[in-house]
Amino acid sequence: MKLKASLKYYASEFFHSASIYYIIIFMITILTIILSKTTNIFRNTQIKGLELCSIIFIFVTGLNSFKSEFKFFTQNGVSRKSTVTSFMLSASCVAVIAIIDIIISVILENVLANYESMFNQIFVNRYSSYSFLYFLENFVYLTTFYMLIFMGGHFISSLYYKMNTLMKIIVSILLFIGANIVTSLNYAVLGFDLSYYIKCIFGYYGNTFNPILTSIISMIHFMVYGFLTFICVKNVSVRE
Repeated sequence: MKLKASLKYYASEFFHSASIYYIIIFMITILTIILSKTTNIFRNTQIKGLELCSIIFIFVTGLNSFKSEFKFFTQNGVSRKSTVTSFMLSASCVAVIAIIDIIISVILENVLANYESMFNQIFVNRYSSYSFLYFLENFVYLTTFYMLIFMGGHFISSLYYKMNTLMKIIVSILLFIGANIVTSLNYAVLGFDLSYYIKCIFGYYGNTFNPILTSIISMIHFMVYGFLTFICVKNVSVRE
């Protein structure tokens, strides 16, 4: 029963934030269409990836969905396992965002000649028309990727919650340095193409990305982040 109540709480909080987000997105979309039809502002500008806005929103929502919820559930007798499990189940709510994003993208692609969705950019030339398979793979890809982003933000918050201030600073600096080192490494230094292997981790196969393979990999990463989150909160004490 506590698992069900926790799930409903997470879902309610998510949809409350999502409703505010889409009010803004709808206003921007309508304004973009109006300006593109009445002015020359967007005529020579390539507009891409509405989904990127959703990715940022979902990641930030995931970041902000741990600390207060963890304290609230713990103080009300919800186990750590139920807390993590309910959040992982609530991540499926992003499927609604995936559906809305697909609908908006199709509208924009038909109204604006210079708009291209993130899905079409990544899986270029995979489809020549809006078929059932196109919508299915688009939905599965976006849903699983959004779930991964959501869980990733939640995991980062749980990881930082477990650390003291000094460790947070050290880890942040090391991650920044590590990211710069990895991006600067090339074939001449390593003897192999690091970027190719990184892309393979995210479903790059046969010189192109495969949406189903990428979705499976996203779900594997999602489960790993969920397990790591449970490890982080298993024995951590509640802090103010």
